[in-house]
Amino acid sequence: MRVLSLATVFPNPLEPSAGTFVKARLAGLAAAGAEVTVVAPLALLDYAGRRMGLRRPVPRVIQEGRLAIHYPRWIYPPKIASLNPFLLAFELLPLVSQLMRHWQPHVIDAHFGFPEGVTAWILSRLVRRPFVVTLRGNEPLHAGYPLRRLLMKRSFAAASALIAVSERLAAFARELCSGTELVTVVPNGVDTSLFYPRERAQCRRRWEIRPEEHLVISVGSLIPRKGHHWVIRAIRELIECGLQVKLIVAGGRGREGDVSAQLLREVRQHGLQGCVRFAGVLSQDALADLYSAADLLCLASTREGHPNVVQEALACGCPVVMTDVGAARALIPSAEYGVIVPLEQLDRLSQVLSEALRRSWNREQIAAWGRKRSWEEVGREVIKVLQVAAQAQ
Repeated sequence: MRVLSLATVFPNPLEPSAGTFVKARLAGLAAAGAEVTVVAPLALLDYAGRRMGLRRPVPRVIQEGRLAIHYPRWIYPPKIASLNPFLLAFELLPLVSQLMRHWQPHVIDAHFGFPEGVTAWILSRLVRRPFVVTLRGNEPLHAGYPLRRLLMKRSFAAASALIAVSERLAAFARELCSGTELVTVVPNGVDTSLFYPRERAQCRRRWEIRPEEHLVISVGSLIPRKGHHWVIRAIRELIECGLQVKLIVAGGRGREGDVSAQLLREVRQHGLQGCVRFAGVLSQDALADLYSAADLLCLASTREGHPNVVQEALACGCPVVMTDVGAARALIPSAEYGVIVPLEQLDRLSQVLSEALRRSWNREQIAAWGRKRSWEEVGREVIKVLQVAAQAQ
């Protein structure tokens, strides 16, 4: 089975941590027997930084393991997002047409409903191949704009199948497409060769955490919706109550912006420099060490699909406090693995963290739960959906 995957959020030499969950699923798909070629468009102009400018060049094609990855450039104007799927389709058509002639994929596999899902719909009509769309979390946000909502509705209805990484996203797709039965829920997995409980005392020493200190971590790009500011404020309140607690924030600037300056300002304003550390973007191996060292992962996001940081932390035996977004209830189905906080109750996050830090957690049980679902299993489930879709041609 030959699969052409389309993803604008995908690791590249300039952003090695972007879309690692997409790459992991495609590696699982390849391990399940599919031939996978990835088209991962890179915006020629970088709008996310403080200054707009040209991105540094990267190779056009890279072979990584079983994945052939193309990095075509594309240009889109800011503030006219509804046009992006059409511009992307126009700029990708020569490459996709060439792949159709020489490689002949059976199906187009689009990651995210917008712009990729709409672009896949356009390309599908032009090159006469069925397409599948995976909903990963940005879709409800884009549905707030009438034209984008209409485009997603049309493209979802035309897709041979839809995959959602959570039940909430599946419900959103069914509502948008009037109860379509084409939605299959395929949650993300975890790399069990990397994320497992490591020797905790050693990990804590590496991160310079004293035995009597609690360690809370907040992991994700330094963008507004990840809610790092909520975690910093909660840590400040815990310290004011006399708790010995440290916070490590792991992440760098993201495509949705960069709030690092604001976060640093808040830390300095409240004199938290000795208690809050910004670790920057970490490798997955370093993240596994950090999860093993931490007492809690706190994810205060306002929007998620299936947050992989939660799955990874659980696989390392680290309990989680997270907002009730995306796949939260599937990831934390009981109080044995963590605590789910309603979004409207974020102002009591410090109280929740205080109670969680005082609890005795069974880290072995948490790790067993977190490691239950591998990317290989995800790949086997996805290939079944793609095989049915390919037959729809």
